[in-house]
Amino acid sequence: MFDNLQILPNSELLVRGVRCRVVSVLGSSRLIVDNLQTGQRETAGMDEARPLHFTTPEKHTPLENFSDLQWKTAEQRYQAILPLLAFPGRTKAAMQERAIETSYGITSLYKWLRLFETSESMSSLAPKDRPGGRGKSRLSSEQDSLVMPAIEKLYLTDQKRSTKAVFREIQRMCAGRRIVCPSINTIRERIKRIDPAIVARRRLGPKAGRSMKPIRGSFPGADHPLDVVQVDHTRLDIQVVDEKSRLPTGRRPFITVALDVYSRMIVGYYISDDPVGDLSTGVCLIHSMLSKKEWLAAHEITADWPCQGIMRALHLDNAREFHSKMLRRACSQYGIRLDHRPVARPHYGGNIERLIKTLVDYLHTLPGTTFSNPREKGEYNSEQKAVFTMRELEKIIALWITTIYHGSFHQGISTTPLERYRRGILGLDTSDGPAEIRYPTDPIRLRLDLLPGIERSVQPYGVVVDEVFYYHDILRPWINATDPANRKKKRVFLFKRDPRDISIIYFFDPSREEYHPIPYRDITHPAISIGSLESATSE
Repeated sequence: MFDNLQILPNSELLVRGVRCRVVSVLGSSRLIVDNLQTGQRETAGMDEARPLHFTTPEKHTPLENFSDLQWKTAEQRYQAILPLLAFPGRTKAAMQERAIETSYGITSLYKWLRLFETSESMSSLAPKDRPGGRGKSRLSSEQDSLVMPAIEKLYLTDQKRSTKAVFREIQRMCAGRRIVCPSINTIRERIKRIDPAIVARRRLGPKAGRSMKPIRGSFPGADHPLDVVQVDHTRLDIQVVDEKSRLPTGRRPFITVALDVYSRMIVGYYISDDPVGDLSTGVCLIHSMLSKKEWLAAHEITADWPCQGIMRALHLDNAREFHSKMLRRACSQYGIRLDHRPVARPHYGGNIERLIKTLVDYLHTLPGTTFSNPREKGEYNSEQKAVFTMRELEKIIALWITTIYHGSFHQGISTTPLERYRRGILGLDTSDGPAEIRYPTDPIRLRLDLLPGIERSVQPYGVVVDEVFYYHDILRPWINATDPANRKKKRVFLFKRDPRDISIIYFFDPSREEYHPIPYRDITHPAISIGSLESATSE
């Protein structure tokens, strides 16, 4: 389910466009398959596999283009069909039973199942209508101003009134105001939208409310690789130098790290001068889920880093960026559960905290360290000792991860992270068999869903982002376009850009409902990162 692929022995899939059957999984990044076209047995990389039904989507509505109500409706529809997705041979009786349980019609359930099974994405269930159409609230402003306060006052109390009792009271109130009363199904729907933990706490007491919250801290669900991944940030105690002048920049970079709780493998990271936020979180998750083969080659690293795949749950602290709309929607789109550790209980993030401390301790041995403790620093001049550019530091950290950390004995798992990960992928330590890892089938779409958007108008010379000019003929119809809602204002369009390679930005064409890559206006310019651009323009 979702926009991903599960690879298991005997399953059939496409490898380099040809139908194959999986014979076995080699380690965590290679497959042995039988080519059903030639009858030959072959080896292939995980990143070469695609599901049988895979087609690159022609349409891609950006997740941020959905209204809050559209996305909430998509989530409710997904929850309605979720039990049915597990049983492809579903019966009419099962459909009727689910219709009774959810108060949705059987026709609607069948329609949503077809939509989801065709697209395998949460966004396919969002109503396509604009505000005021189907899928929006049909209550008038007078009805709306009466219903929720009535539910708050009558239903969310320790008197535990039934839905019917609340409806009868709303009927009486509507009659007194001479307005049409909503149906009882509308009242039921409004009550269903309330967080179950809030309902339990208000109707049964605080203890019951706490019992409705998911248990965190012990990670009982981290039984296989990528079951639970922790993400956190820190500012590194090291100075970096400019790429051209080799002089200290005076800035300390930030790093965002993702850790697999089961194996303690680092599944991805992102290092940048910019303060942490949506961008650093999104790029770290992109790095975590996609194959690192090309990334390692670009950094001239030959070590193995087999981690790739969509995690089942993200475990995060309560930083603002970890509660962002972008992250919530991306996790829903890819079937990732989002868990936040309890406030004021930092020990729940112990695994990632210990990893970050281990990394920081290693960096303290490098030239240019600022140390975390002034007493440790003494008379050490970190700026004079700084020798690494941002890219060089990124490579040093990658080498530490792949050649030292992953191969070092970890007391908590009684082996090395790499060995634990490989055994978990193969299912050697459990009776469950090989891990069911979900692999993204459309890396470009994954990137676009996890990168924050940039809004710009289109000028005769193209588009400018951070003083870099971009142009393609696809932009021509939108030059100096006006806002449909206000003809006095210029229309702004959605663009996305990966900070690691700013030679291309992606333009969402609203008429075609798809992204287009837009290159530099001057295509002779080299592909560089945003950090390299800032370094060049600061001179």
